[in-house]
Amino acid sequence: MLRVVALGNRYKKDDAIAIEVAENLKNKLIEKDIDVLICNTDYEFCFESINEDDYLIILLAAHSDKNTGSLKLCKISDAVQFYKKSIPANPFNLNIFNLMNLFHLSYAGYIISVNVKDVSFGSGLSKELENDFIQICRKIELLIKNIQNNIFSVK
Repeated sequence: MLRVVALGNRYKKDDAIAIEVAENLKNKLIEKDIDVLICNTDYEFCFESINEDDYLIILLAAHSDKNTGSLKLCKISDAVQFYKKSIPANPFNLNIFNLMNLFHLSYAGYIISVNVKDVSFGSGLSKELENDFIQICRKIELLIKNIQNNIFSVK
């Protein structure tokens, strides 16, 4: 099953961008037989809700020196390896990639990260993300469509 998994925190401003995008695109994605799973910060629920035979597209916020609203695409396997080598699992700060490593599970798919500006406590997206929200949704929808077309053309 192709699943879009949205991770983020609604109470840390721009960290909610993945959730906002997934909610915006949910009906369109469901029409294309793509399941949408909105997990917020509950990584254990998320981890329990996915299967190793699912093809995942994980949406999340990232903070880097790139332009606010820019997107980055990477393989899930690359992120899992990065966490395995660089960030030791901490029982008080687990994330989905730590859980994948902890249980030695591998998932096919991609991560689409949106570069954000403000992850301070509060609600609502920053003005930069709010102004570019429709464009960000369109770009992510196109990436998801391309991924879907590629995985089904290979089978």
